[in-house]
Amino acid sequence: MRRRKALDFRDLAGLKARGYIRESTERQADKWGPAEQRRAQERFATEWDLRFDGHYYTDLISGRSTLKRSDFKRMIADADASEFRVLLVYDTSRFARNELDAYTYENELHRLGITVVYVMERIISSNAETAAIKGMHHVMNAEYSRKLSLHIEDGLREKYEAGYANGHCPFGWFRGPDQRTIRPVPSEAATVLKLSQMYASGAWSLKDLAAWVNSQPAHPTRDGLPWNKQRLSDVLFNPVHDGLVVWHPGEEDEESKPGEHAEHRIRPPHLTAELARVRKDRTSSARPSSARRVYTYSGILACVTCGSKLWGSTNKQGAPRMTHPTNGCPDPSFHVLRKWDVEVEAKIASAISLPVTWRAQVMAQLRTSDRPADTAERRGKIERELERIRSLYKIEDDYTERAYLQDRRRLTEELAALGETEAPREFEDAAKLLGDFPRLWRGSSENTRRALLSTIFEEIGIRRNKVVRVSPRPRYLELVTLAMLEGLRTGGGYCGRGERT
Repeated sequence: MRRRKALDFRDLAGLKARGYIRESTERQADKWGPAEQRRAQERFATEWDLRFDGHYYTDLISGRSTLKRSDFKRMIADADASEFRVLLVYDTSRFARNELDAYTYENELHRLGITVVYVMERIISSNAETAAIKGMHHVMNAEYSRKLSLHIEDGLREKYEAGYANGHCPFGWFRGPDQRTIRPVPSEAATVLKLSQMYASGAWSLKDLAAWVNSQPAHPTRDGLPWNKQRLSDVLFNPVHDGLVVWHPGEEDEESKPGEHAEHRIRPPHLTAELARVRKDRTSSARPSSARRVYTYSGILACVTCGSKLWGSTNKQGAPRMTHPTNGCPDPSFHVLRKWDVEVEAKIASAISLPVTWRAQVMAQLRTSDRPADTAERRGKIERELERIRSLYKIEDDYTERAYLQDRRRLTEELAALGETEAPREFEDAAKLLGDFPRLWRGSSENTRRALLSTIFEEIGIRRNKVVRVSPRPRYLELVTLAMLEGLRTGGGYCGRGERT
């Protein structure tokens, strides 16, 4: 049997060559490694008269696997297309740190007629005479990578135990000079808090929230690219914002604990709990209809005959409507959304008119009521409700935070001039929202309308396709009562019988 002649570097003269460069991370790529790899490959090509076309395949990722090395895959595809004949690699560790991958892809390139040259070790991969030496390099590279991985794992565990956040610094935070501690970036932290409040209200999907935030110049991404559902999910559900550090997130051995940044947390505990609740509810519920994902009255309209709540669907023509569950109720109440828009406009939006003396009347109502004193739990609920109210102020571009603060100052001065006792702050905020309800309702999208209704009302009762009852949330009970009584007095259209009012 005739023995195959081993290749010599002189046999490569005149062949078209390209280079492959790899560094484990982008930070390493910012240093001298890639430049040194390029220079070594160019020197070798000049020394042995290869036709080097200056094309480099570059990956900035670990060499333990080829699965995520995009340029490595492109190099294999170009080799299959016979775009070059020689692949220059700085050394065996740059090609792969996994011996199985190294042998597999060397053989694949050999099959395609490509010669792989490891420049620094002066090895031609297809030569039998250097196979043992090359194999030793591949095994040592893999062993080094495995040991390094264990050392890194130990270091990261120590960092976690000390309360420091591992991984890249997330949106909303920056690393201190010691590269271990993290602190909030004020502008980004404001964006995290705003998005969290809006999503926790339950009125915004990730898709709708992305569309809204991309229209707000005050809330840009860190890299200037648009917000999308994945980016929002990374921000909304990152436990770092809650003052936690996490070990192996999403894996079976996941752990979490308060981090060194806990006192600088962006989200308060009650907001974290609301986010978790909304996320759980949406995970366990069916996806809405793709024909119309936003139904203003879903979960709010309720049949007073059987107690069932109506949900959004479409009729045979594709028009959105509210659907009564099929449960034998004699009052099915099927109607397209336009019908309910007219009903709510006539019975609720047109009827709301808060009197000028609302503070005095609310305070009198509170003084004569037999409500128990506020507890810590009640204060927590009020704070959560206030966060929801504030999340609505910036939904309307025409009503800025500055205007809101000016209005509050004006109302406070007006109250002082009248000599009245100032109503609690939650009533000030609730009254502002309720006073703006008719204007916001008539000029807003379905998203905003749903947010308004779910914030103020627990339920809107219907019978025979008419609104006959409204059930405000406890924080709005006195104000909605006053507003609707004032609307009736001044000629408003509400004629129903309210359980709460």
